[in-house]
Amino acid sequence: MNERFDDLMFRHLTGGLRADEKEQLASMLDEDPAARRELVQFVQEQTDLMECLAVKSAMPAKRQAVSRPTLQPRTRSPLFALAALLALMAIASAVWHFLTIANERTPVLTRLSGSVNRPLGSLRAGDSLSTGAESSAMLLYPDGTLVELAAGTTIGVPLRS
Repeated sequence: MNERFDDLMFRHLTGGLRADEKEQLASMLDEDPAARRELVQFVQEQTDLMECLAVKSAMPAKRQAVSRPTLQPRTRSPLFALAALLALMAIASAVWHFLTIANERTPVLTRLSGSVNRPLGSLRAGDSLSTGAESSAMLLYPDGTLVELAAGTTIGVPLRS
């Protein structure tokens, strides 16, 4: 995709989008099937990464010979360390959000017009969505499926068994 889409997608997943940016992202997802596939693929990759990290952390560590520490000159500034920490926190937040969505397999409300009883964003198990007269909404499922709801429609997200 393009850099703007990547930026909007990442900031959406970390909760940092303004309303106009949410509309722009929703429009990109509506207009471009490749964008929808990229979002779903990114969610899957993050899920696979987290599963891999969980398996690796469960494995016993190999014993290594203890060596005498050597002094290294300090070359990185505290600002670099802070920036790295903030980037790591943002990535961890995005991964957590992706895992929540991917594990629940619930849709995301990406577009709405007219009278709809929910704001844009993720629906959770047990939630429902209703459109009023002359209204519509679009749901994006993690597998890339798009569902467009017409006026006067109610849909519920089932509870997990």
